Amino acid sequence: MATTISPSDHTATTTTNTTNTTTTVKPQRVLACVLCQQRKIKCDRTFPCANCVRGNIQCEQAIRQRRRRLPERELLARLRLYERLLRQHNIKFDPLHSPTADHPTPSDDGRDNLPEGVESEDTLDDTKGHASREKTAVKTKSLYELGSCIASLQPVNPGDDDGNAGEDDENDTGFLHDNDDVRPAVIQKAWHHMFQGQNNDHLLFGSPVGTVNLSAAHPSQVHIFRLWQVYLDNVNPLLKVTHTPTLQTRIIDAASDIANISPTFEALMFSIYCVSLATLSDEQCNALLGTAKTELLSGYQFACQQALRSGGILRSSDRESLTALYLYLVSIRPETDPASLSSLLSIAIRIAQRMGIHNESTYGKCSALEAEMRRRLWWSLIVFDNRICEMSDYKTASLAPTWDCKVPLNVNDFELQPGMKSPPATNTRPTEMLFAVVRSELADFVRHSPFHLNLTNPSLTAIAPRPPSDEANRLVALERTLQEKYLAFSNPENALHCMTHWTLRGSLAKNRLLQHYYAQSSNTPVPPNDAQRKTGIAHALRMLECDTTLMTSPLTQPYRWLVHFHFPFPAYLHLLQDLRKRPVEPHAARAWAAMSDNYAVRIMDAKQHDRPFFVVFARVVLQAWEAREKVAEPLGTPPLVPPGMVEHIRNQVLQMKTSFGRDTAAAAGVNADRLQLPVQMDFAAPAPGPADGAGGLDATGLDPWGYPDMSGLGAMDVDADRFLLEAIDWNALHARGR
Repeated sequence: MATTISPSDHTATTTTNTTNTTTTVKPQRVLACVLCQQRKIKCDRTFPCANCVRGNIQCEQAIRQRRRRLPERELLARLRLYERLLRQHNIKFDPLHSPTADHPTPSDDGRDNLPEGVESEDTLDDTKGHASREKTAVKTKSLYELGSCIASLQPVNPGDDDGNAGEDDENDTGFLHDNDDVRPAVIQKAWHHMFQGQNNDHLLFGSPVGTVNLSAAHPSQVHIFRLWQVYLDNVNPLLKVTHTPTLQTRIIDAASDIANISPTFEALMFSIYCVSLATLSDEQCNALLGTAKTELLSGYQFACQQALRSGGILRSSDRESLTALYLYLVSIRPETDPASLSSLLSIAIRIAQRMGIHNESTYGKCSALEAEMRRRLWWSLIVFDNRICEMSDYKTASLAPTWDCKVPLNVNDFELQPGMKSPPATNTRPTEMLFAVVRSELADFVRHSPFHLNLTNPSLTAIAPRPPSDEANRLVALERTLQEKYLAFSNPENALHCMTHWTLRGSLAKNRLLQHYYAQSSNTPVPPNDAQRKTGIAHALRMLECDTTLMTSPLTQPYRWLVHFHFPFPAYLHLLQDLRKRPVEPHAARAWAAMSDNYAVRIMDAKQHDRPFFVVFARVVLQAWEAREKVAEPLGTPPLVPPGMVEHIRNQVLQMKTSFGRDTAAAAGVNADRLQLPVQMDFAAPAPGPADGAGGLDATGLDPWGYPDMSGLGAMDVDADRFLLEAIDWNALHARGR
């Protein structure tokens, strides 16, 4: 029996449905205005609000933030990956999405079901034919399988709300968007996935020799903490590439459970052992650890190599891995040819660039602590690379204006906490970052300076087209700024402050000398006048005096391993060439005294005088002094007393000739113009080890010259003028200003 519904009943039913629909829609919540949110006061949520009307200011409505996406995409991707594996092995299960007739199960055709959003690729228009549909389905399936695997390995960042940057919309494969816009990150991960499982770390450290038990290579707990303290005293204040508050806790935990350390952290621990040992003398190492330094250092360096290989350093994007590699390279510097070390550093710099730590735009997703540690690591790495390139090939240096990493903040480590979202305010007083910040500020200035770019990459001088006179004024302004900003409140009795003060003075003098050469080269062929020559002399003397202070001050003893790294050879060369041409100038006595004092603490006690560089250096010194003696003879003045440097060099040359059975005159009669090396002298002898140092002045095994050994030159009649001009780039620079 049919039921009749009257029009009034129909109207009532419609009204009821409409009412129910209306009551289910929630009104959108009105947010407090921007100013009330900032001032943290109650807002009446009208527009304009009463507070803004009362204050006669413009009321700005707050924009509702986009709701963060739940990590369902990662869950779905993993679930589908597991379903596919179950299907491949013919294991029955209840799938999340039941298979349809259009998409058979593996029992029907032996192939996997494609998930939603991808299987629609099979439903092509029938006019394209069965072959076309099958080909498209196979391609799409392969693409999905690779994308699903990548998505299952890729962590989801719930804070990514920047459009397509951190999400995949309805397609949860983590591979393609609906608009077919393939993101660079996806392409990069797909590319890496192609080579997954291929270990190429033997390319850097060679193939492993059997199975190495790195747990047994660690020192005892007592020695771990002793080496950690050496690192805190000698290395950390200068490099500042590790965060002490968080790292110390992890080292304490790792020392009690050596067998379960991750490869990355294990590499960092071994690199700390290595660089700490490199700063000790043999006597200090024996007293502290009871074992010879060379034995311990070689063992820890080998273990560090194995740990870096295990951590996949060549493909790693982990800051700790890069830090471990950097500290390892610092530790091997004394025994490594600068040209070889420069090549290894290029690998470290390329890894850093792949991580993006040279580019400020990549720091947006980093915490305040991570961002600051990345900046510290980049600047320390670049400054170290620049010095190595000075010793090998300065044109390959990475200190250039082609990147934009900011100078680290002048803050203490305890001011940086892991949970901080914004960095702390920089301090106006000296902090534990004083040395690292001042050195970075100076390097930041240098990399934009024409006198530096003219040496490293002349094509970049267009970036800084300033006249030389402006550069001199900018150097003066830089020194004043650094003095007022960092050193005005420093304590000269503080070891780190003393190291910073004299290192800055010496570095500024060195850069002023370079700027002096650049200015003179710009004025060629006009020769320098007396005032310009005196300016260059003053810079060279300042370099030597600052270096001598650093080498003799007891406050800088823990940091002397880094001072050894910066031999002031340009100052020696500038002064000696000037004294050879103008031996009785008013500054001559002061120049000989400054060189002799520096020589006494730098070279005199170092047992490395059989190297060809010493022979070259000796000839230049003796030529300059004999020129002074020749000028003094016609004047009838009393015989000049040779400085200590000249006496020592003459004695060393006499010993060298005597050791080869050559008939020589007395030491005082050695003529530099006749100084020839015997044919049988071997210049290819291995470099002395750390034990060859003496008196602690060169006990760390560092080459006193700070420049590469020129071994393998064979027998030669040293022509110091030609040899230096061709082999030492500093002299080529100086020649421009002569």
